[in-house]
Amino acid sequence: MNNQMEHLSNAREQQIFNAVARLVRDGRRPTDLRMAEIAEAAELGKGTLYEYFTSKGDLISRAIHHFLRIQLERLDALIRPDSRLRHIFDQILAEATETATSQLPVIWSLLTSLDPAEPVNCSVRETETLQQLDQMVDRQIHRFMQIGIRQKLISDQNSPRYCRFVLSGVICAYVQARGHLDGPMAGRSAGINPPAVDVSRLLDDAWTMLIRSLGT
Repeated sequence: MNNQMEHLSNAREQQIFNAVARLVRDGRRPTDLRMAEIAEAAELGKGTLYEYFTSKGDLISRAIHHFLRIQLERLDALIRPDSRLRHIFDQILAEATETATSQLPVIWSLLTSLDPAEPVNCSVRETETLQQLDQMVDRQIHRFMQIGIRQKLISDQNSPRYCRFVLSGVICAYVQARGHLDGPMAGRSAGINPPAVDVSRLLDDAWTMLIRSLGT
């Protein structure tokens, strides 16, 4: 019974988060959203929202965590020990580009809607969620590095922190070169189309940067 109730609760929360994302994609500013509007978009009663969230700020904060977890889980599925490191790397870059197009604008919009003047009261659940997300990133980087070490492409002398810096830097540089990052998505929000790029060459450049920074 407890498992059924937890599954129902998780499904209902996801229903609410998806409703928020739809509203943002339709042009609604998170700062202007009302709980009643979110409830209507989720096809729920307003009172139901308060069974799961203490406030709109709580809802938005947990929605951000939810969408970040989804992206990390998608990346997690790409890091397969039986794949060549270059293939994994190319897939990660493709996923990062897709995220920058589809999910990053939503996450950024939600993140910037949080009031910095409002005291941050992270619940135990939220704190644990942030820790879990950070640990998931660490595990992914460790698995990626171990594959590279076994394939004699990456040195085993690199520290985990250094590997994290390099990977995040290369990924961000690639996505920006693809034209999907312009500060807080300013260019795209203004309707500016990114120039055509040679994707194959960008992939090679990103791979070269990675291997030069982490290689044996």
